[in-house]
Amino acid sequence: MVGPDGGGALWLRGRIPLQPTWARLIRVVLSAEGPAPSTEQVRAYQKDRLGRQGGLDCLLELLPLPSPGVGRWLFYPEYSRLPYLRNRKTYTQQVAPARIAHLRARIAEHRPGVVIFYGAGYEHWWRQIAGVDFQPSAVAKVAIAGNGPTRFVIMQHPTAHGLPNSYFDAVGQLIAAGARA
Repeated sequence: MVGPDGGGALWLRGRIPLQPTWARLIRVVLSAEGPAPSTEQVRAYQKDRLGRQGGLDCLLELLPLPSPGVGRWLFYPEYSRLPYLRNRKTYTQQVAPARIAHLRARIAEHRPGVVIFYGAGYEHWWRQIAGVDFQPSAVAKVAIAGNGPTRFVIMQHPTAHGLPNSYFDAVGQLIAAGARA
């Protein structure tokens, strides 16, 4: 996220606002570690721990070019004349297969305990990355799977309309329960 200074300082320094997607992902992580977190605990995690070198989390994107929404595409021709950046469809067709292979390889290499995928519209991509069959979980709109030491979770997008914080707390508790099983 880019702040007014051209960098990420808006989200990471001083009395920071909560970034909507990150805040809900942080709720999942903190709820997996213990009781449902307070807003200030989420803010502190965003400021001091999220995505840090040596930390326990890693934030990766299937389609890494930023966009203000699935219905808007900003790159062609203003920022690039690469033909595959003409629109979201050609970008996805060009980039997704290589990204899926790359993410699968990194998961196999690093063997994380949990991988969280979010966004129901991308479920077919998540299944390709995980390479396993998912099953519904005890939490509505959440699917889970395992592959060796790694557990995979598919959940709703953190900014999906109408989802309360308790949904993300429940996902974290589901992850914690699996870790204890």
